[in-house]
Amino acid sequence: MTDLVAAVLASCDAHPDAPALTFGRATLSYGELGRRVRATAASLVREGMRPGDRVLFSVRPGPDAVVLALGIVEAGGTVVFADPGAGEALFRSRAALAAPRWVAAESLLYLASRWPLRRLARRRGLELAPYARLVPEARHLRAGRWLPGVPRRAIPVRSLARRDPSEHSPLGAGAESLRDSHRAPALVIFTSGTTDAPKAVVHSRESLGAGLGDFAAGVGLRAGQRVLTDQLMVGIPALIAGAHWTMPPTGANPGARPEQYLGLLPDA
Repeated sequence: MTDLVAAVLASCDAHPDAPALTFGRATLSYGELGRRVRATAASLVREGMRPGDRVLFSVRPGPDAVVLALGIVEAGGTVVFADPGAGEALFRSRAALAAPRWVAAESLLYLASRWPLRRLARRRGLELAPYARLVPEARHLRAGRWLPGVPRRAIPVRSLARRDPSEHSPLGAGAESLRDSHRAPALVIFTSGTTDAPKAVVHSRESLGAGLGDFAAGVGLRAGQRVLTDQLMVGIPALIAGAHWTMPPTGANPGARPEQYLGLLPDA
């Protein structure tokens, strides 16, 4: 049995001083990454997250997204990846099928999905669902600074990671329900389908841990190796292996502008 978050945290405990994740000029050590994931999980439980809660997740790749996603799963929740570019009708149908209790999104998405910016986005071919009102009773987690349109009680993602994880164990009140946590749903990815019948794949902590662990071993990822990617399904195996995950700048396109990547590539 390989538990996804347990595998990452084991790597954090084994290599506390080694670099884990670099984005721009900031680098998180494995020790700091583990502390933030545990603190985020503990904070979410204290805020009311219950085992099995689904989180509609629209946070672009970056350290905050990695910490939040792992923290949600460690708290017993399920990450539901939601692509805001799917179009409003399809996005709404996917959200309805997922039935989330939480919404995690960029502050910019809250702003862009309210009038009049929502109308401007529509003119440019982007149909955005109104994030603040999409799931009426949902709790909101915002990534980034506060902007107009963000729900008044939205919780800043970074504040979750700053709390002391020892104040509340993520396996406290929900310990009985999490007894078989390795089999609990951890990730939902929508694959295809229509507005009337969206389709998704559900992964458990165990299936993700086994699959990503096998990927790390199969491609030869190892401790200290540098891995350049913005893909979670490559970066998480790098963390499991103890490698140094480097994220390219937001919007970098190696196909259109390969020179953007040259300075980030590991030394030969």
